[in-house]
Amino acid sequence: MSWAGLWSTPDQRAERLLASGHAAAAARLFRDPRRKAYAQIEAHQYVAAARQLQPFPDPLSQYNRGNALARAGQLSAALGAYSTALRKAPPHSRLYRDALHNRDLVAKQLQKQKQKQKQQQQQQQQQKSSAGAGKQGKQGKQGQGAKPGQNKQPPQGGKQAQGGK
Repeated sequence: MSWAGLWSTPDQRAERLLASGHAAAAARLFRDPRRKAYAQIEAHQYVAAARQLQPFPDPLSQYNRGNALARAGQLSAALGAYSTALRKAPPHSRLYRDALHNRDLVAKQLQKQKQKQKQQQQQQQQQKSSAGAGKQGKQGKQGQGAKPGQNKQPPQGGKQAQGGK
């Protein structure tokens, strides 16, 4: 430790570490919980940062908590944090606008995830029912022609049907 380091507080040393790009080391050194959480976000320690900010009801802490949760993939929890920030922030402030913007982005992403999950479930159901139908078809009459969706080959010398006319 340098001579100057002997006379500086842990938060001052952490601030210098953060400014020099050593966010993880700064996060370990900060004593102020909000500054520690900011360093954790910079160090990509999103879950730890969200946990650090949870007890603080002020709008800035909840906004930053929402950002950490969103980056951690905890979108539903992020929506809650942004909503808390919106309830407490002055309506015409930049913080309010930013929280509103981020909440809307997270809500859209959450909706996309839900739609994707629904589509995957439908595809799984279709695959299960197709597999069940395939087993029944093998047990039933064989040689009944092509499966649905497959083109039948025309008889030798014949023409394939053309749509339209």
